[in-house]
Amino acid sequence: EIAILDKQKEIDSFEYSCSDDEYDEMLDDVYGDVEICGMNYSSSQALKELDPVAYNCGKGDYEANYDLDNCEEYSDLKDELESLENKLSDLENDLDELNEQLDSLENEE
Repeated sequence: EIAILDKQKEIDSFEYSCSDDEYDEMLDDVYGDVEICGMNYSSSQALKELDPVAYNCGKGDYEANYDLDNCEEYSDLKDELESLENKLSDLENDLDELNEQLDSLENEE
């Protein structure tokens, strides 16, 4: 049970963090290229260079609102928790069966 509680704490405290490349890709997919004085730049490059504070704030918002079910690391933690819970359930069932067998043996005496 301690392992289950520890795993649940790990899930509850999980914070998603993305790389600049991942955030850049999202910005570029959503906003495409921008034109400045006849030159084309990716949205991520332009925002990062022209307003790094806005870039970092946007990245923080993106991370805070990210759907964790799409995060492999988070999904792995949930799978590990489910596996631990299944093992505990199996052990509890085995214990119940052993107790029933013990009761049956005691009643035969």
